[in-house]
Amino acid sequence: MVILLFFFIPLHAQTTIAQADDQWQLFVDGEAFNIKGVTIDFDQDTTNYNTYFEDLKFLNVNSIRLWNHNKYTIKLLDAAHKYGIKVMVGIWMRYGRPDMEAADSFDYLTDMTGTQVMYKDAINAVERYKNHPAVLTWDVGNEVY
Repeated sequence: MVILLFFFIPLHAQTTIAQADDQWQLFVDGEAFNIKGVTIDFDQDTTNYNTYFEDLKFLNVNSIRLWNHNKYTIKLLDAAHKYGIKVMVGIWMRYGRPDMEAADSFDYLTDMTGTQVMYKDAINAVERYKNHPAVLTWDVGNEVY
């Protein structure tokens, strides 16, 4: 006699927001999710990801915010998922204002090529990471002035 058991494991989390009685609540896979998060920027130190996420889990952190994404993001997402930590994936946008970081004088109204590059980068990031189970939300812009 052979018994086959099938388990459904979602490929990615479903994040929703709902309002009830003037209160807003974030849900992940239908369960209320209260963010206990930090922002981090140690994306190149991949050898210590397990240690960092172990420490974050010990501190009851359940979510992190990245300023941007890069070639290390998938490793970071994998480590976060291993420890049950959700990630707000950053999609950087240029400041578009002189005297900000790197004296950026980018003009969103006239630089259509630069705007298109940022648009394509954002779409590519979402396409690349959208099905990862650690992704909670997207941070588009990162404090654009």
